[in-house]
Amino acid sequence: MDVYFYRGPTLDIYLAASLRTRVGIGMKSSQSRLAASVIKRTPLETGDPALAELAIYPSDPQWCSELLADFSVTRILPHLMADQGLFELRNLIIQPEAVQLNMHHIPVRQITPEAVQRWISDLVELAQIAESLPPPNKTEAASTLEQRSRLNRGSFTFPAVLITLGIVGAITMCGIAAAVAMILLSRSGY
Repeated sequence: MDVYFYRGPTLDIYLAASLRTRVGIGMKSSQSRLAASVIKRTPLETGDPALAELAIYPSDPQWCSELLADFSVTRILPHLMADQGLFELRNLIIQPEAVQLNMHHIPVRQITPEAVQRWISDLVELAQIAESLPPPNKTEAASTLEQRSRLNRGSFTFPAVLITLGIVGAITMCGIAAAVAMILLSRSGY
């Protein structure tokens, strides 16, 4: 398990699991519908009232339907996605090598030991149920980005610092070049 808390505030909980598929789950909203239309994806319609508020985007709809047929899953998903405040945005992402609960703009007061224990317990149960299913028809491998974001977050820091310093340096050099050009032009009478 990997847990990250960072600016936002954002809490990411990753649980390693060998699932070899992808499923994205969020709350139904105008933003989720807009994003789905941009990438030309339609959510899986479950017909289950317990999941009516969730937008579910699987890469293998048949495997995902089998997962959602488990009563425990229909209890777990609404619980993991609940407690969203006005600005909070939660996503549950099943990746080929992990299950991730991502909570953006979560009020810090909601991050209690009891709440974290419930989220982790639900993720463990969800992963166990998902791993017990027959393998998906359409298998996928974890991308390098997925692996690095879960296991080596520091690998993003050094390149980001270099890019930022490069941009600041380029802007500074352009400013200096413009100032020198202005001085030379003013001295030459233009």
